[in-house]
Amino acid sequence: AALRRVRDSFNAYPVDAVAAAGAIAAIEDEAYYRECVAKTIQIREWCATELRRAGLEVCPSQANFLLARHPNITGAEFQSALKDRGILVRCFPDRRVQDYIRVSIGAEEEMQALVEAVKETV
Repeated sequence: AALRRVRDSFNAYPVDAVAAAGAIAAIEDEAYYRECVAKTIQIREWCATELRRAGLEVCPSQANFLLARHPNITGAEFQSALKDRGILVRCFPDRRVQDYIRVSIGAEEEMQALVEAVKETV
């Protein structure tokens, strides 16, 4: 029990046996995997386009997230404004990326809500 508590305190994403079995099954289903990847890419590209239309600079991405910034809003201010609208994004204190927000790619409806909140913010 003590080892489990310590392990979980360092592992922000603990995975139980059921979740592991589900993940293995999903990975072994090649068609499903490819469908999920294609959908994530499609949503990511749509979101990047919409954020650019809203006046944000969006870094090129091949991941399941986007880094974006507005020329007149700091990352922390942007994060706070989006949080007030029910949207959670990350920002980082490092000087090189402090003006950026990190947007994880989610379901289509979630990304539409993000884009609307960004438009309201800027």
